[in-house]
Amino acid sequence: MEITLRGKTYKAEYLTDLNYLPLGNLFLESDGQFALDDVTDYESLSNQRQFQLTQPMLKRMSDPDVKAAVAQSLSAIFPSFPKELVSYRGKGDFSLNINLPELLKITISCSTELNKKIPEQKKEILQANPEVVAKQDRIKQLEQELFELRNNVHSKMQA
Repeated sequence: MEITLRGKTYKAEYLTDLNYLPLGNLFLESDGQFALDDVTDYESLSNQRQFQLTQPMLKRMSDPDVKAAVAQSLSAIFPSFPKELVSYRGKGDFSLNINLPELLKITISCSTELNKKIPEQKKEILQANPEVVAKQDRIKQLEQELFELRNNVHSKMQA
């Protein structure tokens, strides 16, 4: 995945769920819902929707610990970001010189990319654990048998 900021393109070299976590936490709503669930493209957002999404982020970014975590996250995901843009050398030693729309764009792109990886990760986990695969196969078999049994009972009731 690549992101273009201020006319330059940067590659997300280490986009993992753990590196993404501080970015995603910016969009957790008070009821536990993730505000970006229905968002896959920054460019398609209306100005009003962008404003809605940046409000909780703005409030959270006023906390220096959150800003440090975001700087650490961005530095980990995009190690090619110039130090003038984002750097993290320790909890109290960081710089974060991006604006809210840029942060929103980055977070949406990362979230969308991670969501694409989820089916691949599930497949890898299943392939690595034959016991899970066997249990899933057995569940499918039982579901098929139940379906056939219901159809059989339904047919007999109509006769």
